[in-house]
Amino acid sequence: MIAPIYRAYLVNETKLAQKYYMMAAVLDPSDVEPLFSTAQLELNSVTSRDAMAIIASAYKKFKMVKEINPNYPKISYFMARCHFEIGEFDKAIEVIINGGRYFSVGIAKIAQEYFTDN
Repeated sequence: MIAPIYRAYLVNETKLAQKYYMMAAVLDPSDVEPLFSTAQLELNSVTSRDAMAIIASAYKKFKMVKEINPNYPKISYFMARCHFEIGEFDKAIEVIINGGRYFSVGIAKIAQEYFTDN
């Protein structure tokens, strides 16, 4: 299953790669990697025309990953990035502070001063 996903990803066929990832997610629902990768591909393909719908879809998948495996690496970063992309800076910072064991709380607090009215 990995070879077709990687090949689709290499030739920039993100929709096809997402399809393969979702097939893998269905085959083993306990493995969050395919779901996470699908959401990551969605988030990285955002254009201004359809940004809100894509970000909402990616966020929903990231949230599912977090529910299945709360300690999944980078999940807080990508959930915060979704909030950041739509201008929800307070929520982005809150996600990093509350769930970002891989990120510096100090950097989040600096970002909070820079991006929010607090």
